[in-house]
Amino acid sequence: MLKFSLHNGLKPLPVLGLLLVSQVGLMTACTSQLQRLKDTKQCSECNLRRADLRGLDLQGANLQAADLKFANLAGTNLQKANLSEANLQAADLSEANLAEANLQKARLFLTQLEKASLEGAQLEGANLGFADLTDAKISEEQLQQALLCSTTLPDGSKSKNC
Repeated sequence: MLKFSLHNGLKPLPVLGLLLVSQVGLMTACTSQLQRLKDTKQCSECNLRRADLRGLDLQGANLQAADLKFANLAGTNLQKANLSEANLQAADLSEANLAEANLQKARLFLTQLEKASLEGAQLEGANLGFADLTDAKISEEQLQQALLCSTTLPDGSKSKNC
């Protein structure tokens, strides 16, 4: 087993134990950030990867630059939320309310947005590559502001621009 020792008279610590301690700290930080979001709706730059946020009311929440990769946000109310520069890659936002949300420069690559409401959402520079917008409420004008690549459009067709 690898050993790590400090030259200050302390006993050697197994490296594995040190790694476990650091991982527990990371898990606690994620849990505390999740709780902060639920309590205050403020969590910019938070690590919320794989978080289960299904059906929550996060109207007006600040999630700017948050990491929501693989998060489950199905049916979540994110109306008027700030998700600019957020990483929503491969997240489930099916049936979510994103009306009037700020999604500028958000990463929505491979994101599930079936039946989502995106009316009035700001999508300038958002990456919707390979996202699924089947039956989503979104205007043609909004789609023109986003980056599309093999994106499934609301009518079920695929975008051709990459």
